[in-house]
Amino acid sequence: MEVWNFIIKIIFKTNDIRVLIFNLDIENKKMISVDVIKGQESMANIYYPNFSQASYVGLERILNRLVGNENFSLIEHLNYIKENQFRTPYMYNLRIDIED
Repeated sequence: MEVWNFIIKIIFKTNDIRVLIFNLDIENKKMISVDVIKGQESMANIYYPNFSQASYVGLERILNRLVGNENFSLIEHLNYIKENQFRTPYMYNLRIDIED
């Protein structure tokens, strides 16, 4: 099981182009901020509808929908992404990186 720093960045990308950057406080299960890369607003809205209202739980739900499972915690998703690569048949160009 991965040990996480308290603050991490989750980066949604399309073909290695950054689209969304989520800054999370893992310990307090809180979304600190969401940054949308200039010019990527329409793609950001596809990956995370209503990204301006993003939350820790909302991100967890989005990831669960993308992998077709409603039972994973955000930490379980992060551990999987850290050890493997994120892939989903629903959005095959979406890649997710984690910086801690």
